[in-house]
Amino acid sequence: MKREIKNKETDNPAADNTDLRVQAFIRDYRYCENLSEAEEFFTLNVLRRMMSAYASDKFDPLIRLLKQLDENGFFIHHNEINQQGIPVCRKRSFLCLNIKTETDDE
Repeated sequence: MKREIKNKETDNPAADNTDLRVQAFIRDYRYCENLSEAEEFFTLNVLRRMMSAYASDKFDPLIRLLKQLDENGFFIHHNEINQQGIPVCRKRSFLCLNIKTETDDE
């Protein structure tokens, strides 16, 4: 049995052909499997507007973007009113700043 070795470059969404909109989404959000813990539930219509993925007569870019999100662990669920969407939590990043205040001068 041949074991597949994952390459760190291919594990990084920026290293492959992942759409920049999907990369930004992955950077800012993490998938929440439990709907009750999700901070936001992005319906397909909201995702379409957020990513400017408007369909034409021959092509719907949202299908490709949803496939890329799925490949990166963001799966579609149904919420309590049976809408399709992706439950997410916002990734937190803390920035420590060394801000000098008036009391520091004394």
